[in-house]
Amino acid sequence: MSINKKLISAALTATTIVWAVGVAALPLANAQTTSTASLQAEIASLLSEIQSLQAQLNTQTGGSTSASTGKTYNFGTSDLTIGSRGAGVTVLQQFLIDQGDLTAVSAPTGYFGTLTQAALAKFQAANGIHPAAGYYGPITRAYLAKYV
Repeated sequence: MSINKKLISAALTATTIVWAVGVAALPLANAQTTSTASLQAEIASLLSEIQSLQAQLNTQTGGSTSASTGKTYNFGTSDLTIGSRGAGVTVLQQFLIDQGDLTAVSAPTGYFGTLTQAALAKFQAANGIHPAAGYYGPITRAYLAKYV
């Protein structure tokens, strides 16, 4: 199951719990209503739990959260270069788009071509990753795991 599916599942679970708490709190014959502050506290608690679970999931799957976008990226463990295809390329392209380095397209294509290579090389050069050749391998992967 992909990270996005797990995050969506966690969000739906939290929504269902909040809804169930709200339904259970509806006034029934002579029952007291739950205060708004109490519900807000419960929601805050659930959101905190979701964030904790997301952090644990990222640790287990090698994902990283970008400080500049707040988005979580799971770059995977495969090396990527010209001709690569798949989910890893899609995540890398979305990251480069979000960073403003891949401007030639507005959405990921899942294909690592010359545009992705140039955008990755631009990101590498701007962040002191050497060589800045537009190849996604162990050096770039280690940088992203540590700083993004």
